[in-house]
Amino acid sequence: MEAALGARGLTVRYGSVEAVRGLSLSVAFGEVLGLLGPNGAGKTSTVEALEGYRRPAGGELQVLGVREPWRAQRELASSVGVMLQEGGVPPRMRVEEAIRLYAAFYDKAWPIDDLLERLDLAEVARTPFRRLSGGEKQRLLLALAIVGRPRVLFLDEPTAGVDPVGKQAIRSLVAELAADGVAILLTGHELEEIDRMVDRVLIIDQGRAVAEGTPAELRERYGEHGLEFSVEEPVDVAALAERLGVEVRRLEAGRLRVVAPPTPDFVATLGAVLVELGVRAGPIETVESSLESIYLKLLAKERSA
Repeated sequence: MEAALGARGLTVRYGSVEAVRGLSLSVAFGEVLGLLGPNGAGKTSTVEALEGYRRPAGGELQVLGVREPWRAQRELASSVGVMLQEGGVPPRMRVEEAIRLYAAFYDKAWPIDDLLERLDLAEVARTPFRRLSGGEKQRLLLALAIVGRPRVLFLDEPTAGVDPVGKQAIRSLVAELAADGVAILLTGHELEEIDRMVDRVLIIDQGRAVAEGTPAELRERYGEHGLEFSVEEPVDVAALAERLGVEVRRLEAGRLRVVAPPTPDFVATLGAVLVELGVRAGPIETVESSLESIYLKLLAKERSA
């Protein structure tokens, strides 16, 4: 796939502090990349360099073929959409007024009424920005980022503070934009939502890449497959683990996790061993690591190295 934007060996410094240390990434047209990391990991510095707001100390950048985006903000403005946090909207400006103002900057803007409807903003179209809920503000900021029909889109915490209905609307719109060929770089801390929206994930810490891949690849590489079930009485966990030859963990009261691939043969073996040991168990359920648990595991490993 053709890369819409990317960085190679990106370095960003603030005086003697190196916020980004030789980071490389790419986002193809029609792809959603989730850039994840704790506060201070270098996410904002990386995104600002790609957006053209910050000149890097070293490395190479490319945004829609432009190698020095900090010198070409005007050239890129019509093709790049940026969603900021609480930025750019006067408190008294109404929702529809804000969208119409931004739409006036573009030759082929998104139809206003359609955008209001898609992001569930029609009912608050005449409401001032300062009176919007947190979720409504987020949806308006997303509308302003995409009203010009960008080819590259930067989204910062797009679902933060948004209710479930709004989150569904945002997920659907992000998927539609990607299907239309828009390259999307997304940052945030709501990992369950990010897991649903992205094609690939890049986890960074202290300015360096920690892991990269699709959510499925990260689960396969770093995740933990297992089986969980409830029991009605105390169970000798050590004896069960010895018989199965795998790790068995006690979770909350009355629930166990067996750490093993959930193959049909192993499930059958587990059932037979439970019967043999006289353990009365509830239904056996397959579980896998969440993106959040993998993220936390990788960061802990990185910081203990």
